[in-house]
Amino acid sequence: MHTKTWFTLLLFIGFFLEAGMEAQGQYYFSTRRVTRGADTAEIYINCPWYKDSNGVLWNGLFRSTDNGQTLTVKRKGVLFLGEGGIILGDSISGRIFQVTMQNSNDTFGISFNYGVSFDLKYFNNILYQTSGCMAGEIYIQAYEQGLGIYRSDDYGTTFTLQLSNDSIRLREVGTLPGELYGFRSFFENGPLGLAYSNDFGHTFTTSYIEFPGLPLFDECMIYRGTEPGEIYFVIWMSNAGKYLFHTFDYGQTITFQSQLPSPFGELLFTAG
Repeated sequence: MHTKTWFTLLLFIGFFLEAGMEAQGQYYFSTRRVTRGADTAEIYINCPWYKDSNGVLWNGLFRSTDNGQTLTVKRKGVLFLGEGGIILGDSISGRIFQVTMQNSNDTFGISFNYGVSFDLKYFNNILYQTSGCMAGEIYIQAYEQGLGIYRSDDYGTTFTLQLSNDSIRLREVGTLPGELYGFRSFFENGPLGLAYSNDFGHTFTTSYIEFPGLPLFDECMIYRGTEPGEIYFVIWMSNAGKYLFHTFDYGQTITFQSQLPSPFGELLFTAG
């Protein structure tokens, strides 16, 4: 994916949440999750709650097929608490994961109809999660087996333990089957310990990354691109701003892309 294309989507989401929604009234004052879908320009936004133009509080899941310019309500409930977990895309259109569900870190869901309904699944003590690059693939990290990493390739029906008793924090998958990223270590004064696996999380190698001009930072999020080894890093600085970095070689070379605007409310983003 071209860098400019991804960045345009990222900025558009931030602008939409800040300016567009107050005018429309229906998505204002909300806490949201956003993820890409399987199709081009497809994104999902999950709202644990949002306030409509009449001041009524709702819970909803929205889908867009034009990078967020228009949204369609796929699921909606009045203060439907516990349905506001993280949404994760699948490689097949219409299929998405939601982790967690029912206000519990023991339950997640899979939808085969664009989020209209979810089949409930169970996994104890979910801590981190990411969907895979292949259909039906999801990784879950849980407080079992010493913070174990588990993989499913059948939409969560069965799981296999990949790694146990390790300090890695699961974050993202790559573009090739078997690729998985996590944080080996993360300190506010850097560097970032980027853990990489190409065997579905059985073993990891670690690269220690320093971001040019940012020896100190508070949080880092990573998103895969569309090419092998391509990663985007979003760096958060308290009361300072958000910064976008890019690598095309698994973190060996880091390039500063831009400083992101600080919105009035929320700034959400995902790779396209």
